This record gives sequence, C-alpha cells and structure tokens, in this order.
Amino acid sequence: MAPVILVQFIKSVSSSRSFIPTNFVFQVERLANENTCSRSREAAYTYSILSAGVTHEIGRRCRLGLLQSCGCSQAPRPSSINEKWTWGGCGDNIEYGYRFSRDFIDVREKEEGFPKRSTDHGRSLMNRWNNEVGRRLLKRNTRPKCKCHGVSGSCNMKTCWMQLPTMRHMGAILLGKYHTAKRIQVMIDFCKRKLCFYRKLMHAAICKSKVNQEKEIEKEVEDEKIVLYKQNLFFWMTVLIIVSKIEHKGQWAP
Repeated sequence: MAPVILVQFIKSVSSSRSFIPTNFVFQVERLANENTCSRSREAAYTYSILSAGVTHEIGRRCRLGLLQSCGCSQAPRPSSINEKWTWGGCGDNIEYGYRFSRDFIDVREKEEGFPKRSTDHGRSLMNRWNNEVGRRLLKRNTRPKCKCHGVSGSCNMKTCWMQLPTMRHMGAILLGKYHTAKRIQVMIDFCKRKLCFYRKLMHAAICKSKVNQEKEIEKEVEDEKIVLYKQNLFFWMTVLIIVSKIEHKGQWAP
C-alpha cells in the first residue's frame, strides 16, 4: 500500500504546507496524535487509505486460503451476469474484510473513552467517519470478474466471481476525495443551549439539542448509516473540532 500513497499522493500534494512527503507513509502515528496534523486533509486521506488497505488485504487473503477464519466470498449472483455463465468462482471476501477492518481499526477510537462533546471526542468520530469512507468506497468498487473456458480460447463458457479493485485504483479514487474534502466545525450556542453544526459553504448553522444530536451522531457511526451531503464522502477537521453533521437521510454513493 505504501507505493500507492507515494506514487499518487506525493505527486499531487508535495507542496502542501503541513505535509512532509518523505515521512508521510512512516508517520501515521504522528498524523493520528499531533493536533496540527490530525486536523488536515492529509490525515483524512491517511485514515481512509489505511482502512481500505486493511479491508483489501484481509478480503484477498480469505480468497487465497491464507486465513483459517474465512474463505471465498459468498456474494449472491449479480443480475448483470449472463445466465449461461457460471457463478461461483472463488472471489475476494469483501464482507469479511469489511467487518475485520471495522473491528480492528475503529476499536482504538472507541476505547479511548473521550468525554462527550469534547474536542478529542469530535476528532474520534471524524476518524471513524474517514475509516468508513475507505471501506465503503472499496466495497462499492468491487466488481464481478469472469474467465473464459473453451477450446482454443473460444470462450464458450465463463466462470465469474467478485474481485476487489487494486489499491492503486483506490488510491486514485481517494485522491479525488482528498481534493474535494470539506472542513467541518462545531459551534455551541450558549443562549439557546444548542450544539450547532456549521458549514462555511452553507453560511448557516443548523442546531439541535445537545443530547439528541449526540445520540444521533453515535448511532450514525455505530450503525454505519452514513448520510451524505451533495455526494461528498470525505471530510477533514478544522483547528477546533469536527463532527459529522446529519443533513438528511440518504443512500451511500461515491
């Protein structure tokens, strides 16, 4: 995964003020822990690409039979596959990789136990949001792949299975999200005792009660019912704090 980040990411953002190209891959912990770096587009990209990378590696290892706890994908036959073709080749186990990545990577953020509505708690929620971005985009870009069978390459028969995209392809997708990342911050209205979520592009604050908003945010992350705003999946935090704002109900889409 390191070559993916180096080839596609460094070429694009090597002139960034808060980015050090030669150290990027090897300083994930610094990006995750230092206040300045953890509130940047680079940190958002880091969390997403690492989450996607873990999901990809586990899903592929399941297919290759290198893990005893999982096997080939059991995904149902897509409607786009020709009825005459055989469905059942050993595909990448994206579902198992997804669950493993979620349990393995997100557990650290959950175990920190930051006080509710604190800066650290907001950063933890956003880290988990960006982790989810990497996993969901990898899952949505998993496609059926078919292999021909027949005499002299006649391709009379085909066997099809689900295959994960390459990490180079995922790096390109997330690089696009990096360039369209949105800055989010939290504002507290002390007069109305509300927790207000503000987007500079909207020039407006949308307020809900502290208790209800906090519950909705937690439920949003825990249940993975990620809600979109104008198809933007990638977010990064301000110098203050970021928490994902629930704009409206919708379906996840890249």
